[in-house]
Amino acid sequence: VLMPFRTNITSQFAFTNDATLLSKEVLSLKFDQFDDDLQVCFRYQRHHAITVAQPVDPLLSFLGLNAVGFGPAEEIDFQRPLLVGDQAAICMDYGKVSTEMLNADAQTLWQMENKVQANRSQTNSVSPDVYEGELMYLAGMSYYEKCDEFNQLHPYEFLHEQRGGLYAHHGR
Repeated sequence: VLMPFRTNITSQFAFTNDATLLSKEVLSLKFDQFDDDLQVCFRYQRHHAITVAQPVDPLLSFLGLNAVGFGPAEEIDFQRPLLVGDQAAICMDYGKVSTEMLNADAQTLWQMENKVQANRSQTNSVSPDVYEGELMYLAGMSYYEKCDEFNQLHPYEFLHEQRGGLYAHHGR
């Protein structure tokens, strides 16, 4: 499940029929007894900034070609293990994760808690995307918030910093 990019989007697709990937995307896969050890692969490509020294040639851009030296300046590939039955959330930090950002995501959990407290029979109507997915995502992003707080207390000059990973809970 990939949650929607914007909170006001309520449509759901399956990764294949939504080119923008702004909606909720859901894809189910069937595993057999031999599918156990999975690898989640991440590829991060950071491109050069457009400057006087690195201009963009409009003709090459129109043709879909990169100018010499304008390709990715940096590419980072890494894999994380995942076992069948694990719960996981992909968490990315491209700058500073703030408490306000976490609170915006926590609203969904708080609404679920209030709904269940008001009416216990609502327990079975709550989507696992909320009580499992949101919780996993918030746990991973809270880690990055603490990393960012540490970096503010112990400043170090970063030109660019990016973090990403898989926050997983093993189900066995």
